[in-house]
Amino acid sequence: MNTRELYELYCHFPSVTTDTRKPVRGSIFFALHGQKYDGNKFAADALEKGAAYTVVDDPSVITDKRCILVNNTLTTLQDLATYHRSKLRSGIIAVTGSNGKTTTKEMISRILSQKYQVFSTPGNLNNHIGVPLTILGIRQEHQIAVVEIGANHIGEISMLCRITQPAYGLVTNIGRAHLEGFGSVTGVRKAKGELYEYLAETHGCTFANCEDSILMNMLKNFRGTIIHYGHCTDALCTAEILETHPYLALMLIFGKDPGIQLPVRTHLVGHYNLENILAAATIGHYFNIGPEKIIQAIEGYFPELLRSQMEKTKYNKIIVDAYNANPTSMEAALMNFIQYPDKHKVLILGEMKELGDSSRKEHTNLTRLIQKMGFRHIFLVGEAYEGIDIPGEWQCFRNVEEMTGKLKKEPIKHATILLKGSRAVELEKLIPCL
Repeated sequence: MNTRELYELYCHFPSVTTDTRKPVRGSIFFALHGQKYDGNKFAADALEKGAAYTVVDDPSVITDKRCILVNNTLTTLQDLATYHRSKLRSGIIAVTGSNGKTTTKEMISRILSQKYQVFSTPGNLNNHIGVPLTILGIRQEHQIAVVEIGANHIGEISMLCRITQPAYGLVTNIGRAHLEGFGSVTGVRKAKGELYEYLAETHGCTFANCEDSILMNMLKNFRGTIIHYGHCTDALCTAEILETHPYLALMLIFGKDPGIQLPVRTHLVGHYNLENILAAATIGHYFNIGPEKIIQAIEGYFPELLRSQMEKTKYNKIIVDAYNANPTSMEAALMNFIQYPDKHKVLILGEMKELGDSSRKEHTNLTRLIQKMGFRHIFLVGEAYEGIDIPGEWQCFRNVEEMTGKLKKEPIKHATILLKGSRAVELEKLIPCL
């Protein structure tokens, strides 16, 4: 079955799934492969649960005509998404970067939804599987789609751009993330720059922070439209920080001389979210959303999925930022936390994953930064910290289970806690003990 024929089936059953643990009735199930699973083994289960068709690449699992045999289920999924994209009239905004992708994507979507029919990436489905699934979720009635694009190796963003075909793009920033796949910050810059390359080739439009020297250098020879935000003469929007504690408050400025100035009180923690807010506001302003509507959308946004959330327990206040961590985001979180006026501040830091050969160096640098900043109450969680020379009063645990046992015996009380680490560490499991 070729892509066009499969697309005809998709038009009759416009729902695609890859997980039989979720509702599959009336959908097309793609039997994908993972490191620890073979989706072909779940094809029969998908049909039993009501899937209209299954797409498989193992002929031994075919039971009836509802099983569609292809050479490779992943490439078939990607080809189907690309074909569907060619039928859509939606303007697509691609969002990538080392930090802040999901938060920025969510705010852009909220702002644009004030005027347009908008579809955006569910959660953070931003990889070689998630992006095709996102594209296949877009309907003809959607005027704009905001698609988050992630990557952990060079060439991935180029491939995902060919599927997504964005007319607009945003690179939030370049940082020391996914070094295991990219090799170095130079590799990160090259990979994220693939979005700029695609937009240049297609004469698209990019939104960029004019105060970010790395991004400006990457855009020196850009052959499309650049919309700036930040402090520069042609910026569409800029902002000034009014407060950072407990949440970020800004004065947003739309236009120049003197422009429209409006205060915004967010539910986000950290000065590092200034750039994310400013990017989202700029995109909203570009798409003719009124300043008041932009403010309303930003103030109505509450972070979730363990990103920049403030939680209060019986005994403590916790800044929960435990979905992702890399050296750049960790440093930003610490710089923000040290400004908090609270006297009893506690760090609970999980290890940073996907750093490859740089892991030892980056974790050592992190511990030195903590000492330099003068934090006194430090708990480190993860094997990456083992063997690093740290002060004797610091406490180090191999995993959250070890630290949970410690907290049950010696609970932390009346403190403001920064809880930050890579998602795989599962620091959120500590919250009930805090």
